[in-house]
Amino acid sequence: GWYGLRDAHRGVWAGLTDFWQQSPAELEVDGDVLRLHLWPARGVDPLDLRPSAQLGPDYPGNHRFHNRWYVNGLDEMTQAYGLAKTHNLRLRFFDAPNREAARRQVRMRCVEPVLALPDPAYICESEVMHGRLHPHDPERFPAVEALVDSVVDFYYNQRETAGQYGWIHFGDVYNTGDLWRRWAAMFYGFPNVMPRLYLRSGRRDVWDFHRVNARHVMDIDMCHLDHAEFGKWRGGRYGGDGGIAHYAADIYTMGPDHHVEFMFQDYYINGNLRALEVAREMLRAHADRRDDRNMTEYRHRGTGGALRFFSLGYQATWDPEYLSIMRQVADVLYDAQERLGVIRHDDVYMNQGLILYYQLTGEERMRELFLDNMRTLSRRRNIYVNSHAGRGSTFSGLAHAYWFTADESFLPFLLWQLELAQESGLSGLRGNRLAINATHGSTLPEAMAILAAVDPLPAAAGPAIMEPQEQPLALSSNWAFYLLQETDAAFSVTLDVDLYSQARSFPNWQEWVAQ
Repeated sequence: GWYGLRDAHRGVWAGLTDFWQQSPAELEVDGDVLRLHLWPARGVDPLDLRPSAQLGPDYPGNHRFHNRWYVNGLDEMTQAYGLAKTHNLRLRFFDAPNREAARRQVRMRCVEPVLALPDPAYICESEVMHGRLHPHDPERFPAVEALVDSVVDFYYNQRETAGQYGWIHFGDVYNTGDLWRRWAAMFYGFPNVMPRLYLRSGRRDVWDFHRVNARHVMDIDMCHLDHAEFGKWRGGRYGGDGGIAHYAADIYTMGPDHHVEFMFQDYYINGNLRALEVAREMLRAHADRRDDRNMTEYRHRGTGGALRFFSLGYQATWDPEYLSIMRQVADVLYDAQERLGVIRHDDVYMNQGLILYYQLTGEERMRELFLDNMRTLSRRRNIYVNSHAGRGSTFSGLAHAYWFTADESFLPFLLWQLELAQESGLSGLRGNRLAINATHGSTLPEAMAILAAVDPLPAAAGPAIMEPQEQPLALSSNWAFYLLQETDAAFSVTLDVDLYSQARSFPNWQEWVAQ
């Protein structure tokens, strides 16, 4: 991915970062001219962004995935207006005596650049990551560190086996590994995981994964131009319509999986000005849509995502408009808690926004909302987590509740979840592997911080039945509810059943209603 041209007195070396991983590209010497072709001038077909060209043998043709999505085939629905592609070019001019030194610098910057990082222990103690992380410590916590390592290993192995290389795909992370929701984009906040793990360890492979994944998400999974006819708007996030070929899909309005942390980390760690530019694009676009439903009424994880999104934006920019939107969303959550008694409180969607809002504003009302949720969770010990401690786990929430109060009653359920994760391994927990990796990759270092700080630890305590005097919960789900205690064997339930006449995808619905 690097080459040079010189005469007897002077010359230049040039390089293209990730040359073969982002294939095809072309380095050309033509007389006394160097040319770096981001798309080759010879030997390949013109750039073709049709899904049939990009998916190759996986292209499903005329296939309806859901409702009427792609009913005429993906190619018929696709245009790539607003797509971006970022490259990093390296140039080094030299005179004859400095030829070798210049060559080494270009090669190093393209292949293995110098990384400057403070002591990870210092970074963790600074709480710059919005809370306490424990630095990489395999000697003290080998089992938990093995879980964290499995997050990194899984995605490097997946990149190799799935062939996630090339102009469009390099840096991608598969969501399910199937055609449906092929790309992970920002789902569950996965792009935020690797910079966290890098800052606590200094591992080059973790840094490199973050660097290329951030670039892919910013380029391919976001829109960078406006076009009313195509439904495109600058700063919007793709992912609707199944996420098979993101640039063919609709753009999400504000929701639970809107993230800017990984972009700011790419800017802070690598000085990547493009990351800062895209983060500002995204924040501006959604600030202009502050009347969207998730920011004006309680939509549980959608509203939690809005609070986290603008809290991170405000922390990075100190823009008072973002503070105004944060307070608007916080008022929606306060109202919801007054009506419902408790609001959704899992780590992946809710707790980060609640915690960060309190850290930034010092608003005691938010602190009490958050602590009331964690007290309810610690008492019931069965909400959201069910039997699998997957994406509904609450390491971060319970850890912060302890740090805010020094109350050890928040810890038994945290420790039970940690025991379950160690016994099962992340691959053994029920649910989407990406969701589990995103949640545990971010929060296991916080659980380790509790293990290191509290001595002696209280006994772990797992799921419990609801206290008799508590009101029954109004639950909504498209999955199973698990009843974990023998005393739950006899129970009553009231169902509201909506019967749809167009139930072709669910032909045995009468049988389920009867049950």
